[in-house]
Amino acid sequence: MTGFKLDYKTPKGNTVKGIRPFGNVDINADGSVDESPKLCFKEFRTAGNSGISVADFSTVDGLLLDDTYSHGFGLEVELPKSVTSNAPWSKAMNSKRYNKLEPHLNDHQKGFYHSNEMTTDEVKEWFELHSKSLDEVSVEAINARKLSD
Repeated sequence: MTGFKLDYKTPKGNTVKGIRPFGNVDINADGSVDESPKLCFKEFRTAGNSGISVADFSTVDGLLLDDTYSHGFGLEVELPKSVTSNAPWSKAMNSKRYNKLEPHLNDHQKGFYHSNEMTTDEVKEWFELHSKSLDEVSVEAINARKLSD
């Protein structure tokens, strides 16, 4: 059996337990997505001679094995109803941390870190450009807020 942490840091510096969302997403105007990302495994191996193969998983409830994933199996990670509002990665920064940083933030950064919202551009940037990072990353799209405010 293998084990690994599923913790990741959000753009607002919070730690979340779970699988970090990543990949290209098409976000609707209301913050919803029509299709959740899929985590696909092309192959896996078990230790020793256990006799378990990828094909064995085609009969497990909840796993999809079709023409698209005939080379492995896919695990769909369902996203919340809105990926821009009250999602785990869009929640406001921890208040204790925010209060320490607040004197050093400009108005646009304050708005970003203190709200439970992210713009579509901010979410897309974090999902797509920073997809390999489990650590906190600076989301440059907050600078675009200056132009739209």
